[in-house]
Amino acid sequence: ILNQISTWMTHNNRSRFYMLSELRQIMTDEEFGKVQDALTMSQSTKINVNTASEDVLKSVFRSLNHSDAEAESFVKRRTAEAFTAATLQTYLSGNLSNLTSAVTTTSSDFKVNLFATVGGYTRHIEAIINLSVSPYRVNYWREL
Repeated sequence: ILNQISTWMTHNNRSRFYMLSELRQIMTDEEFGKVQDALTMSQSTKINVNTASEDVLKSVFRSLNHSDAEAESFVKRRTAEAFTAATLQTYLSGNLSNLTSAVTTTSSDFKVNLFATVGGYTRHIEAIINLSVSPYRVNYWREL
């Protein structure tokens, strides 16, 4: 997969992916299914600390030189009580302050699973929807 990514980036003169659909072009359904819950759409999107999976939070923590143990402690804290903007700011003060630019307590991007059954056949569509623009923007979708 890494060789395919390298080839794609070289061929397209790119240094990163801007949409999950670009990565999806390189990976099989099975490969993508193994990592999809640990992916985000772009660097400019902050991760919602109240809804992100533990794997995603660990990834964010690691990218900013924090340990898995710190991420696990963070998850335990949010399990007890959801973070508000104020409690998040307080929690991140000190040695976790560099996470402020990567996390938030609100979301404008959502993963949506749509199901429709017609004539005995069920279709499943997965989409990433951004609600920060009007009416909304579909950033990514695929049929499963």
